[in-house]
Amino acid sequence: MLIFLMFIIMIAFVGLKAAKPGEFFDDYMSKENTTAINGIFVLLIFLSHAEGYVTSDGILDTAYLTFKDNMLQLIVVSFLFYSGYGIMESIKAKGQAYVRSIPAKRFFKVYYRLFLCVCLFLALNLIIKKNYGLKTTLLAFTGWTGIGNSNWYIFAILVLYVFVFISFMIFGKRHWLGVILTTLLSAAYVVLQMKLGRKGWNYNTIMLFPTGMIFSMIKEPIENIIKRNDALWFLSVGILFPGFSYLHCLYPKNIITYSLWAILFMVILVLITMKVQISNPILSWFGSHVFGMYMLQRIPMNLLSHFGFAESHKYAFIAVSFAATVILSYFFELLTGKIDGLIFKRASAKPEKAA
Repeated sequence: MLIFLMFIIMIAFVGLKAAKPGEFFDDYMSKENTTAINGIFVLLIFLSHAEGYVTSDGILDTAYLTFKDNMLQLIVVSFLFYSGYGIMESIKAKGQAYVRSIPAKRFFKVYYRLFLCVCLFLALNLIIKKNYGLKTTLLAFTGWTGIGNSNWYIFAILVLYVFVFISFMIFGKRHWLGVILTTLLSAAYVVLQMKLGRKGWNYNTIMLFPTGMIFSMIKEPIENIIKRNDALWFLSVGILFPGFSYLHCLYPKNIITYSLWAILFMVILVLITMKVQISNPILSWFGSHVFGMYMLQRIPMNLLSHFGFAESHKYAFIAVSFAATVILSYFFELLTGKIDGLIFKRASAKPEKAA
């Protein structure tokens, strides 16, 4: 497993650029750069899921498992943080017109992709004769449960879109109030998930989404301080990293320490990207195909595992699953991209009715 991890690290170093002393990258939060960062983490997610299908008992496997056990849910925090940041940047730039478009251009786009994925897993389960029951199958179409597919993140992001829509429909241009209400609703979601006895991965990184929104609001004053010189940047990292390390020892104790641990990880990552630019076409491709790579990877994994391929040919299982996931993701994104074009082009072309 360590071999595959090292391969991901090698890809991350392709095209890596470091800022000159006293200089910083101004586009560290651009779509291009955040997409590349997400590309790294979606590859780590693939490897984490693949490891669950095979026996990992070798020396190199032990090294990877140590890495995995220390990362835990940190491999998903960039998706939530950058999503929260991006949606807040869009609200600031486009105003209420963008807020009103969230049900269609955010919620619906994600939901119908989830619907298609669940249909694909239904077909797979018929092939491998796997029955999850009627209740679980029906709830899978909401993202609350899964029928072999990954589901918690999609359900969470749909709920977070609803929170943003409600918050900014209420407060409109009063952005800070909208962010505060979104944060409170997100915290309430975490508490509710805990009360319902859901597994920790369903909620322990949720607060990264409103954190991304908050960062969008305070980005400029923070940059005005940190970007004055390298000393302030090093001081910031020097203060935050010990705090992150300390929380690493505490995170299992409660949701507050876990959330703070995850938030500090993301803040440190943002600081690093101010000075180090991680971007190349490979990572950009994976980062722009996150949904397909995340949602479809268990199709080849489940199919190959059903026929015993995971245990008998571990490394081939991972390689074939990866190749199949890339192909599935490509065609899935191609199909949904065309559907988006048809739906939203037709919607935008429809004349508005007079009041």
